[in-house]
Amino acid sequence: MVHAWGCPTVPQPNVPPPQEVVYASTPEQVVAPLRAAIAAALCAPETTDRATLRAAADALDDTLASARDAMPLGRLRVLLQDASAPDEPAFRDVLQALARTERAYHFNEIVAERPTLLLVHGSDRGPFDTFAPYLEAFAQTHNVVFVLYDSFRPTARKAAWLADRIREWRAGADASGALHVVAWSDGTTVLRKAVLDDEEGVFRGARIVNLAPPLAGSHRARWVDDGPMRLIAFPALLYLVRNSYLIDMAEDYNPYGALMAEMYDRRASEAMVQHLGSGSELNVVVERDPHAPQAPLVGFLEPGFAAYAARYDASLGANHVRLPPWSENPHQDVTRDPEAIRAAVRHLSGDPAPFDVRPAATRPQHGRS
Repeated sequence: MVHAWGCPTVPQPNVPPPQEVVYASTPEQVVAPLRAAIAAALCAPETTDRATLRAAADALDDTLASARDAMPLGRLRVLLQDASAPDEPAFRDVLQALARTERAYHFNEIVAERPTLLLVHGSDRGPFDTFAPYLEAFAQTHNVVFVLYDSFRPTARKAAWLADRIREWRAGADASGALHVVAWSDGTTVLRKAVLDDEEGVFRGARIVNLAPPLAGSHRARWVDDGPMRLIAFPALLYLVRNSYLIDMAEDYNPYGALMAEMYDRRASEAMVQHLGSGSELNVVVERDPHAPQAPLVGFLEPGFAAYAARYDASLGANHVRLPPWSENPHQDVTRDPEAIRAAVRHLSGDPAPFDVRPAATRPQHGRS
């Protein structure tokens, strides 16, 4: 037990190997081994950089105490790797515990023949904050599994990691039912890359719901482009220099970059259908999403905008639902929008009837912002 970040009074819990089934129904259960490793490192007499460890402890406490339990693995990794003595044994133990926190977790007990619902979070928000309504809505009908990953890694690395988790699921005892996936934001891009790179058919037959997908890239990431946008992007570039751990992610999401062009052209959209089957993927988009294409005020600064918009339309496809904003932060709060949840339930159940968005008067007019 670790008390108020004091020294452990009993041996710290072992972090299970990645292939072992781990159950977690609260954020505290997810981070318990990491908290124990940090506490042990703080108490180790050979530890020299206790300030960094205390900062990591504070970050975990803030995460668990806040309304948004983001569990930002990427930020913790960067913080710990930038320590003055990261090669000390205690620091290495903490980094290993952090790395092994990045895994798949079972939210409820496995029931044979039930479909499995895999929840894939986005950037800098954890699964409990993102998917609380889905955990509640599907716990009685699905074997619910969520992943926790370092969202600041490059997309290809995150996609390969996710594909490995699916292979482990296919080899497990709960793989007798269908695979359903709900992903949000960055998670939708990671999932798409994993499906496109799938040569073994591990995603075959899956039904997917993409919530607020940054199709064809993020409008907000266009300022990392090498083109004329850099003329007006100095503040954004300065932010990236100061927060260099975001560069890989921002470059990946550049709508004028090579990765987004490859992942979201018409051929890629056709390949998604071949991998999953027709009608297996539903995109739930929201109006006023800041990551969606927005026509430039000065056209010559974004000469590739027409191609970007065309890729967006091609990847959106016919099987999509467009929702009016539910809050002042539509991209974030779509995961709690009752209409998005209803659309997900309908799609995952295989209901072929057209989905009609309920009138605004019957929906809550604000969410968490």
